[in-house]
Amino acid sequence: MLMHHQPSHAAASQAGRGESPGREPPASGDEPLDYAPPARGFSPPPVVHSRLSATPQVDGDPIVTNDAPQADPDLGGLTVLVVDDTPESLDLIDAILSEEGLEVRTALGGVAAMASVRERRPDLILLDLMMPGMSGIEVCEALKREPELARIPVVFLTAMRESEQELEAFRVGAVDYVTKPVKPEILIARVKTQLRLELLRRESERSARLAGLLAAVVSLGHEINNPLQGITGALDVLRARSSGIDDDVLAELEVVAEQARRIRDVVRRMAHLAEPEFEEYAPGVSMVDLDSSQLDEREE
Repeated sequence: MLMHHQPSHAAASQAGRGESPGREPPASGDEPLDYAPPARGFSPPPVVHSRLSATPQVDGDPIVTNDAPQADPDLGGLTVLVVDDTPESLDLIDAILSEEGLEVRTALGGVAAMASVRERRPDLILLDLMMPGMSGIEVCEALKREPELARIPVVFLTAMRESEQELEAFRVGAVDYVTKPVKPEILIARVKTQLRLELLRRESERSARLAGLLAAVVSLGHEINNPLQGITGALDVLRARSSGIDDDVLAELEVVAEQARRIRDVVRRMAHLAEPEFEEYAPGVSMVDLDSSQLDEREE
């Protein structure tokens, strides 16, 4: 019962002054000592749900429940750009998705959306279909024309009466749509589905790149090992004839032998890469960091 959670501020104030208007002694000894029947005409405040939250509230104060929505740890930190021409819609969707642990950015209109995407690429775009100026269709078409932005999944926000425009949205590259007025549970489900699909796509691409990289490394190692064996073989011959070679020359031969051993070690480690780690070699260019990369069991 809500009446036992906490006494009202008014009742607490009166109690502090030693006053208890309307308070009657309990009918029997079974009643708790702090029992106070409600005054005539009293009705408990209604339990309501905030528009921006699924948490029940009483007089604006949230009631903590065990079934509150939990953020998805796999999607934490992913960014959703919400594009609409109505600030109220932006605020509503921002509140719903932020509760799920997503990073939400908003853009008021199509022009602002394109500027935001070019500044920092989001993981998913929620795009209003019908907007004045630059429409959602035009924004989507502009995104698909730019190779660096074309892979961003776009989910349209659309009214039920816009069925013809929905078909056009899929034609220009949308992956899904959410109807207005937005239902939080539907919005959350569809956004999370597309974000998970985006993560799977990235992981698939990463696996393909890794497979190609490892194949190239094996081929490179084979091509390097052949001449390297010739170098080390020649060094062995020279060492066997060291009696007729100056000490300075022998010292240089040892330097060559050491460098050959280093090359062989690098080739072996590259051939055993399991999880390569990358570091920046130059602006826009990455290289494999062998010291940080994980090698498979054959290296041990």
